[in-house]
Amino acid sequence: MNKLLLFTKTLRLANLLMLALVQFIVSHYFVQDYNLFHLILISLSTGLIALGGYLLNDVQDLAIDAINEKLKWINSNNKDKWLKISFGLLMIGLCLGFWASYLSQLYFFIVFTLAALSLIIYAYVLSKWKFVGNLLISLLISLAILLCFYLEVNHLDFNRKFYGFDELDMLIYAAIAFLLNWLRELVKDIEDLTGDRMMKRLSLPVLIGANATAFIVGLVLLFFICIFTYLAFQNPSMISEKIYLLGLVFNTLVVIGFLFRAKKTEDYHTTSSLLKFLMFLGLLLPIFYSLF
Repeated sequence: MNKLLLFTKTLRLANLLMLALVQFIVSHYFVQDYNLFHLILISLSTGLIALGGYLLNDVQDLAIDAINEKLKWINSNNKDKWLKISFGLLMIGLCLGFWASYLSQLYFFIVFTLAALSLIIYAYVLSKWKFVGNLLISLLISLAILLCFYLEVNHLDFNRKFYGFDELDMLIYAAIAFLLNWLRELVKDIEDLTGDRMMKRLSLPVLIGANATAFIVGLVLLFFICIFTYLAFQNPSMISEKIYLLGLVFNTLVVIGFLFRAKKTEDYHTTSSLLKFLMFLGLLLPIFYSLF
């Protein structure tokens, strides 16, 4: 694998950019009148904390990644250096989180602190109980989205009554991010089933089997199909919205098709990538609604 590509993959740049994009969407389309500097502080803080957690987890997962043939920039020769880097990133992220909280409401810093501690606990303890760890990681992603909304609203001292309806939309948006990320983690666990069994890690596929886990993923995706279809036909006059939402339905069906046809590790990796693309398209919904 190309060294630059390997380094980019290790840093999870695609995931971090997606998180920053979603936080921008939240500020621009849900908060609307936001402070750009404050948003940058929040994005940098959550991004650095997430990156520190990713790298810390990679250091702890060297043995299992070798079994699953997952190439990473981090190896046994440089793991001590990357361990220091990961904790350094977590500390810088916390400092920026304190600054962002200070400009809004200081008690929000508790969320940044709990997020960093949770990632450390996940890397050292909960990664052995992956079915719990996956829920935690998905929850932290949805919290990063909600945190951006509430920090901005409190920072600018808006009329909370005005944001009552948008707040419900925001919660639904965060819930969609939680579910789609959780489903992707489950598919990745099916992909890593061999290594998880050898290292005695309790992922959902290890506990109930790959087929039963795939069935759960497919069932939740069918729920999304129902939601997207309902939204598409809720307002018959909005043709452009209908086309976009039906496009999401089609993409969800493609993911389900690949999921139930998957037999090899490479097949599940492809399904995971398709699910990530679906998550990206789903989280772009606020932009699409604002354009038409």
